[in-house]
Amino acid sequence: MNILQKLAESFQKFPGIGPRQARRFVDYLIKEGEREIRNL
Repeated sequence: MNILQKLAESFQKFPGIGPRQARRFVDYLIKEGEREIRNL
């Protein structure tokens, strides 16, 4: 299991977040880049 899969699994622990939505969150974080992530 790679780090992106682990991150997606972590997002799935939130209520109402399934595997597809969790993957979308991961994809968003990758797309936005480090600067945006630090602002979170």
